[in-house]
Amino acid sequence: DEERTATDVLAAKKKALDDRFKAHDAAEKEAALALDAKQKALDERRRAHEAAEAEEVKALEEKRNAAAARRAAESAAFEAEAVALAAKRRDELEATLKAQEAEAKAAAVLLDEKRRTREAELEARDEAAL
Repeated sequence: DEERTATDVLAAKKKALDDRFKAHDAAEKEAALALDAKQKALDERRRAHEAAEAEEVKALEEKRNAAAARRAAESAAFEAEAVALAAKRRDELEATLKAQEAEAKAAAVLLDEKRRTREAELEARDEAAL
């Protein structure tokens, strides 16, 4: 009877140890699952943060490219305006030059006419004197 009680006590102790081991093993598995879930959540937050940063960088690049395109368009417009003004100024100078050339020709014709008139007067005087 004593032997049986000792065996029962040993069996109860073994069962208690087995139960504690199972409980400890279950707690470890639960802790590992919780840790894994936390790691997955952290990874997901990191990916979301990286995606948000990538979108922000993309938006900034698009904004920079739009500003560069706007500056290029403004520069082209300014250059076209400068070319147009230069062409207008050239045309004005050419017109002024042509007008001055016409005035010079008219003055030359007038001077030539005056010279001929003077020569004719001198010739007439010379003939009258003879």
